[in-house]
Formats: sequence, structure tokens, C-alpha cells
Amino acid sequence: MKSDDVLLHCVDLCGSYQNPKRGKIIAVNNVSLQIHKNETVGLVGESGCGKSTLSRLLLRLQKADSGSVFFEQTDVLRASSTKLHKIRQYMQVVFQDPYSSLDPVMKIGLQIREGLDIYHKELSKEQRIMMVHEILQQVGLKESHYNRFPSSLSGGQLQRVAIAQALIMRPRFIICDEPVSALDVSVQAQILNLLKSLQESSEVAYLFISHNIRVVYYMADTIAVMYAGCILEFGNARAVAETPLHPYTRALHRSLILEGDTTSTLFIENGCSFAPRCPFKKAICLQQKPKLKSFGDNHYCACHFAGTI
Repeated sequence: MKSDDVLLHCVDLCGSYQNPKRGKIIAVNNVSLQIHKNETVGLVGESGCGKSTLSRLLLRLQKADSGSVFFEQTDVLRASSTKLHKIRQYMQVVFQDPYSSLDPVMKIGLQIREGLDIYHKELSKEQRIMMVHEILQQVGLKESHYNRFPSSLSGGQLQRVAIAQALIMRPRFIICDEPVSALDVSVQAQILNLLKSLQESSEVAYLFISHNIRVVYYMADTIAVMYAGCILEFGNARAVAETPLHPYTRALHRSLILEGDTTSTLFIENGCSFAPRCPFKKAICLQQKPKLKSFGDNHYCACHFAGTI
């Protein structure tokens, strides 16, 4: 992909939050990432590794501690409220639990139309209603769903509504934050295939977040493996999924149960963040933080012993 095809990129992005018991927690630690037009970047890692925090930082829904985020030519972190309001119509989100993100007492059609009512007042009400009917059909729902309430729909149908909400704004970038993890396996496949089909017709870029590397591999062109706020492995989806270099990526791929959890590494300053849980750690892993190094074919890994263990 060409550099001028970059849609969104962040450089050395850092974000934290306050934990009542542990104080300041660094959830995103110097993350740099590029997402190209019409590309799907998969972001994979266990719960608590910083995936959702990164998504909030990219959209400026959470204040960053440092770093930069650019959407096309706009500096997202330093944009005025007016400029930010304007670009947000092109940066949408599909959340894990669609029911919690929908108003239970508001009809489906009105909720899908809400974005149009805010950003496209130049369109007549009839035009906006027609656009909602069209997007309902595109996501596999019926026009009759316009006047139904969320409680009357299944989980899969609700997720289709959430996708319709995002797509009706004709965005250039959508963050899909664990969009199928709450659904049955058979419904998961339907939603994944729908997202793929919609991307082909709309040429939108996705940041697809999941804890399941197999799901990410199915969806993504590029995979970034995140752990304790850091990117440990990054590259072509096939290379990362089929020939993983980092022990953590291999554990995700094989669904291995690791001792401890991500919170055990939150205070690692000098060594590898994964070292406390790594079965292959050596002295250097506890003393020196590894950097992302290239292993060819757009494949990078941050491990002192990448590919040798």
C-alpha cells in the first residue's frame, strides 16, 4: 500500500486511567499504528490489554497523555470542537453489546436516522427516511424494522442495527469493538460476512478488535497483537496468524491458558511486559525492553528471542 493511502495513523500514543487501588494505570504505551483506506487492521489481545482504550484515544473519546493521531489531514487530538464534530461523522463505532448502545424506548428507524438528522439537515425528512430504509435492506433487515423497538429484536438483528447506524453516515473508518463476541457462533459468521460484504461495497476501513485471533485472521489484512498496552507483534495477517514469532501470539493462536493475567505486568518498566507470564523468559527479558524489529514481509516482533523459541 502507498503512503498516500494512509487514512488514520497514530504515533507514540499513550493513555492512562486512575485505578482506585493501584493509582495511575498506563493502558496504552507508545503505540504507533497505520490504517490504510479500505484496509482492515485486526487488533487482538486478552481482555484488559488496552484494545478498547486505544480505540477511545483514536476517536478522542478519552484524553491522550501524549502522542498524536491523524485522520486524513486532521490532527484529531488538537482539533477544535467544531472540526472534531465535523470529522466524527466519518469515524464511526460498532460496539460489542448493541442493546446497551441503543435507546430501549426509541424506535429503531429513528435511532438509525439520528446521525442524518444531526449532520444532514439539508436533506428532507422523506429523503432521510428513504436512506434508512435502504440501509436496513443492506444490513439484511426489513423496512418494517423501522418502527420496531430494540427489545423485539434478536442479538444478531440488534448488531445489524448498530452496523446500519454506523454505515448510514457513509464513514471512511469504523472501529468494530468485539462486534461478535456476544453472539452465538452461527450468528457470528453471518455478521462477519456482512461486514466483509459491506466493506467491499462502501470501501470503508476497519479497526477490528477481538480477543479471538482466528476471528481477526478471517477479517483482517493486517494484524496487531497487543499486550499490556504495547504492540508485541504486527504484520501481514497470514504471517502473524500462521507463523507467529512472539510467544504471546502463539499462545493466543493455540488458546493456551497462561498463568497470571495482564494486570501482573502493569508495573514493568525496564523489561518485557510479557516476561512475568512467558514460559521462555531469560534474564535479559526482565532487564531490557525489546523493540519491534523487522523480520521481513511486513512482519515485526518485539521479542529478544523472536522465532527461535
